[in-house]
Amino acid sequence: MRFPSLRLVALGPALSLLLLSAGGCGSSPATAVAGDAGPEGTIVRDASLASDGPTGGDANDGAPDPVYPAPHPAMPLTLYGGGPLLLAENIVTVTFDNEPSAALVQGFDDTLTQTPFWQTIASGFCTDAQHCIGAGTAGGHVTVHESPTGTIDYTTLDDFVRTNVASGLFPPPTPDTMYALYYPPGAIVGGAGFIGCQDFDAYHTSVDLDVPSPASGDAGGEAGAAEAGSDAGIDAGPTTKVTATYAVMLRCQGGNNELTLEAGHEFIEAATDPVGGTGYTIADQAFAELFYPEVGDLCDYDPPTTEGPSFYYTVQRAWSNASAAAGHNPCVPNAPGEVYFNAAPAKQLVSLKVGQTTTLEVTAFSDAPIADWTLEAVDWQGYAFHDPTLEVSVDQTTVNNGTKVNLSIKLLKTPATQSGDAVFALASRQGGLTHYWPGAVLPR
Repeated sequence: MRFPSLRLVALGPALSLLLLSAGGCGSSPATAVAGDAGPEGTIVRDASLASDGPTGGDANDGAPDPVYPAPHPAMPLTLYGGGPLLLAENIVTVTFDNEPSAALVQGFDDTLTQTPFWQTIASGFCTDAQHCIGAGTAGGHVTVHESPTGTIDYTTLDDFVRTNVASGLFPPPTPDTMYALYYPPGAIVGGAGFIGCQDFDAYHTSVDLDVPSPASGDAGGEAGAAEAGSDAGIDAGPTTKVTATYAVMLRCQGGNNELTLEAGHEFIEAATDPVGGTGYTIADQAFAELFYPEVGDLCDYDPPTTEGPSFYYTVQRAWSNASAAAGHNPCVPNAPGEVYFNAAPAKQLVSLKVGQTTTLEVTAFSDAPIADWTLEAVDWQGYAFHDPTLEVSVDQTTVNNGTKVNLSIKLLKTPATQSGDAVFALASRQGGLTHYWPGAVLPR
């Protein structure tokens, strides 16, 4: 699910965080076992790392570490839930009569999954060693001869897809089919607690469809030539259930660049997690809550990239386990010369009693030499929802690769969150760029 960038709120001079409601795009990741915070005032360090870096300096001397990236706690990774993936995503572009950018989105959808960009963002997502996401195919273009305006109830869209598959307007689905629904300006999809252009700009989901079994006939004509109201129905006879994926893109803001950002975000999330929460999602509780768990969500606020010259569209980066594990920016592709910097706490999840304080060691790191950057700690519930739950601070705000600082965390009250925890964010900022590393506190 892609969220409106207008939902960013400034949090002091150095931080912006996404305003999110409880829940997410898919199933919530399993809650990790909470670590013991230790006695009051104890500094919790990562036992897998030496207390001194390769230079042998003091833990808080602030001297840059010559090893890039400096040894630091491992970044959480996305894990596979055992469900289906779209291994060769087949994108069917669906537009309406009043869509002004039909040609642009048709060209984008037809070519995205055959590009080096797609190869980069889809790499490493497999059901097993022999079955990995690869190049996709163009599924054709459909025009629905309607001009929707106002609010469309999102709960009606499963039936909208079923009806148009049954009529032959939409081509019959395969396990790799993605119906890309582009709603025109003036049309909003939503419902109670789920309002387009407020809570989301785009989303993807799945629907079970009954299609003719191979021996019982075919379901309609070519997508590019189909017309609304076609009477080319599905032949009577045995049917097979196919789970098809569809995405909804809205015209909320930002013009065509935002539209291709939305679509690319949903297409890679649909490929890696077509049936919400059963594909690849982040396993870490804090990352899942701060960013939401799918591979596009995790990179919503990294700068987009414009691929060219043969594929000249603005697209969003996506999460890569390989890049994260190597200490690089997990949101790929990484631009030539780009230096990634962040700061990692010794533990992702701690348990505290209300009123209790603990201290975690934090390691700053970068994957190449870079000037000093600013580090701050933020109580997410306090800033995003005006409900202060944690008191958090670092004892040093200027850091570089290898710098170790102490993060103080105090639980002020029982968190009023659906998950029952309180999230903090470490924000590393330089220039106009901020990278976040979240953690969570569970009440004892």
